[in-house]
Parts: sequence; C-alpha cells; structure tokens
Amino acid sequence: MTGTYSHSCPSLKKVSWDSPGTIDTLDWSTKDPETLFQNTIAMIKQCGKGIVLMHDIHPQSRAASRRLVNWLAVNGYKVLSPERLTQAYKGE
Repeated sequence: MTGTYSHSCPSLKKVSWDSPGTIDTLDWSTKDPETLFQNTIAMIKQCGKGIVLMHDIHPQSRAASRRLVNWLAVNGYKVLSPERLTQAYKGE
C-alpha cells in the first residue's frame, strides 16, 4: 500500500507510507487490539524509530494505541503530534 499524508501538516513534505522509517500497522487488517499491539511493537523494534500509522476510525486501533503510547514512553520513545512534527521541521 502506498499513499501520502499531508492534510494536517501542509508545511511538511509528503510522507509515503512505504518510505523507510514509516511503520504502517495495517490496523484495518485485524479486529483484535492485542494482535495489533503486538504486531506494532514488533515493527517498532525492527525499525528502531519512525512514524507509526494507525487510523482512529477503527476500535482496535484506539484500544491498541492507548497501550502503545504507554509502551513507547516506558521504552524511551517520544510521541509527537503532527503539529509538533511541523514545528520541528521548521526548526521551532
């Protein structure tokens, strides 16, 4: 799957879902939040860092993301909003 995301961050360069460092969780492909959580952690460990793509329209994604944010913090990762990414890109 390929695509771009720039709607809420128009000042950022477009991010392709298949770019290196982009973690597409394929959250639509499972209804089980635990499976999604475990698969996402495995992808993050493999990549080391990146942009994690999840869709808030899926209940499994909302459930998994609550656990994921905690896991990321406990494991030394930073979670940034699109707005903060825009500021960082601009050097603010």
